[in-house]
Parts: sequence; structure tokens; C-alpha cells
Amino acid sequence: MVAMARLALLLAALLAACAARLRPTRATFLVETNSLKVNFPIELRGAYAASIGNFGRTFYGGTLSGQLFYPGVNSLHTTDSPWGCEPFHYGQDTFPPAQRGMARVVVVDRGDCYFVEKVYYAQQAGAEAVIVADDVESDTFVMMDTPQDDPRNPDKHLSELAANITVPSMLVLKSTGDMLKDALRDGKDVLMTLDWTDSVPHPDARVEWELWSNSNDACGAKCDAQKTFVQNFGGIARVLERGGYTRFTPHYITWFCPEEYRSSTECLSECIAGGRYCSPDPDDNLREGYEGKDVVVENLRQLCVFRQANATGEPWLWWSYVTQFGVVCTMADNTYGEQCAERVLSNLSPDWDLQATRDCVGDPTADRPIAVLDAEQQAQVGDDATGRGDV
Repeated sequence: MVAMARLALLLAALLAACAARLRPTRATFLVETNSLKVNFPIELRGAYAASIGNFGRTFYGGTLSGQLFYPGVNSLHTTDSPWGCEPFHYGQDTFPPAQRGMARVVVVDRGDCYFVEKVYYAQQAGAEAVIVADDVESDTFVMMDTPQDDPRNPDKHLSELAANITVPSMLVLKSTGDMLKDALRDGKDVLMTLDWTDSVPHPDARVEWELWSNSNDACGAKCDAQKTFVQNFGGIARVLERGGYTRFTPHYITWFCPEEYRSSTECLSECIAGGRYCSPDPDDNLREGYEGKDVVVENLRQLCVFRQANATGEPWLWWSYVTQFGVVCTMADNTYGEQCAERVLSNLSPDWDLQATRDCVGDPTADRPIAVLDAEQQAQVGDDATGRGDV
């Protein structure tokens, strides 16, 4: 997946004693932050921390200037609820127009319902950005995430609401929210700038981004969605990379087999290099079809292709390779593997050094560490210094 607020799988994989099957450990989350800058009133001028909602549209690298509105205070109707947990009765006539050149930013209180409901209903009432003010004093943020639909309340289609949110949202600390709402209660206009310029890493004026993926194409809808993304976005990615606007790095999730299970049927089928690097069986059938170790080898080859292309100053060739490989080298057609991969590389560039790729992949059956995959496992661990989360 792209961008900073990512679901991250921990490195270790456990084997259940009864079935000895590989599975990832529990996921962890990184709360992504941005800045809210108050411009007026003068006495409140300054920057305040906020966390980014994990749904809707986020203006990564950009800013949005707006005027703040609070339901029941400076909305057009004093009966509006400050929690925003129901559709606003007056719809688009709930709030007055913002000052010229300003977006309409609505602040609502946390509590009584899900974040997505608050943001969606405010959007339907004309909000162009939504701020949720925390209701508990704390110096840390929670993630404004998309909840699963509640089976106890089938009338609430939360995922559908989230999918229809098109405005940015953020959560502010209670102290910040109280300050903003008090100013509005005092009859003051609160003008602000929502700032996401530091939410994208760009130390050298290029946006740096990563894609964590897998070459498996037989895992159903998830694999199909991943392949579709690569095919649809590949052309854009090549243009951005060629133009020097981005610096892209592909990564592949890699698990390891615990020492005590390395001689098991599962690890021998799903791992290479003596159990050091593993991937689940593509079709979850150990007795037939491709094996997890086939996926690990192709993941390794794709990493080698990227390193080779990057070394020649043409990193965008990775996109060309994985796109073509995904089309012509499929598990369904029994063409997934080295022979088809090398045909793709030869067609991609007549001067491609196939032997260099083979040397990079090496002998997967050898019981030895593979530096390229060691680097992938290390990259899956977050970096507190940069705020990069676990993968």
C-alpha cells in the first residue's frame, strides 16, 4: 500500500502447532499528523498539531485556507447538534458562506457516534473540511479510522459512508478544540490554514513513496486489485519518475519460519534459503499448483530488477517489468516463473543483462542469508526517528 498511515504487518510469522501454517502477527498503526495554523484572531495565531483522518481526501503536500464554523454557535440555526451524529436538518443551508476565497471548515465534537458519520454529515451540510475536537484531554492522538459495518445495526452502512467522503478531516486535541470553540462563542471569526505540506517526505523536492506488494496472482480479489493498480498506475508512475518528481521504492512482505519448524512440509514448501524468507502458498493448497517459495523467488527477482534498473538510472523500468509480467506470466496459465520473466526482460530491453539478474537472485535452495531479502525484512520495521511505521 502507498502513503504514511499504513496497516503494517510485524516481521514474525507463527506456525500453529496443529497445522504448522504461517501467519502474520497482529497489525499495528501509525497515526499520521499534520498542522492546523490559526491566522485570526491574532491572539490565537500559531500552529497546532492534528491527526489526519484515514478516509476521504487528504491534500498531501498542499494547504487549504478556511473559515471555521461550529454547529449551534455560528451556524444559521441554534438547534444544530455540536456532535454531528445525524444529518443536519437544513442540509446545505446549515452554515453561512465562508469569507471570500475561504473554504467552509466545520468543527464537531467527538463522541456519540463514529468519526465517519460526523465527517459525512458535515460534508452533506456543505463542509469542505471537517475538524473533530477530542472530548478527552490528552497529549496524544487516536486514529480516525474507517470502522467495519456493525452487524448489530445493519442500517448503519459505515463503509459506504466512508467511501462517499470527499473532504479532508482531522482530529485536534481537546485543548485546541476548546480554544477554537470559545473564540467562536465570543463572536470572533476564526480563519485558519490546514497544512499537509510536511505529511509527504520530500527532502530533495521529490516525493518519496513506497509500494508494498507481492507477486502472487492467485490469492483472489486482493491479488486482482493489486495487479489492477500496478497496471493502471504504471504509466503515471513512469512519467513522474522520469520527470524527477518522485523517488519510488518497491518492497515485498517477507516472513520467516521459526527455527523449530524449518523441516516441516509447510516451511519447505513456502520458504527459501533454509526457512529464512517465506510467503504463503498462493492457492492455499500445498499438494498442487505453485508454492509459496515460487512467490518468494519472483519477489526477489523483481527486487533485483529494480536494483538493476535503478543502477542504470532507469528505475521506471521496474513498472514496465511488473506490468508485463503480470499480464503474460500468470499462475493460471502455468507461465509464472523464471523463463517467462526472462522473456519479459529481453523484450523490455534488448541490452538487459540477464546474467546480472540471475546472479542477484542466486540459488534460492542454498541455506544462506540473502542480502536483498534481509533488507526487506529490516525495512518492515518502523523507524521512530522518521515517524515511519511498521509494515
